[in-house]
Amino acid sequence: MENLLKLLAKKHVKEILQYLDTHGEVHFGQLHKDLNIHKGTLGNILDELVESEILNKRREETDALLPKTYYSLTNFGKRVLMVYKLCNALKKEDDTPIKIIYGDKVIASSY
Repeated sequence: MENLLKLLAKKHVKEILQYLDTHGEVHFGQLHKDLNIHKGTLGNILDELVESEILNKRREETDALLPKTYYSLTNFGKRVLMVYKLCNALKKEDDTPIKIIYGDKVIASSY
């Protein structure tokens, strides 16, 4: 669980998961283009999310030199995404924003 929270606290993870939740299965190039995350950074984060079984990874052979790699949320990934959604739903009655903090990192907020 601790490793999961550390992963969710990383920069760009929330953005990637929410994008895939909205768009479904998307290939690497489209993620890079739409989210404007450096290719190396994006690749590393996606690898960690696949290793943690939050994302599925599928390769499709094409006529191009390199196969296209597609990513989508696993069922577990959809449940993990609920951490961010829960934070939005947990606003205090006076609409004071809340944060979920792990260590020194904000992993979700209602801002």
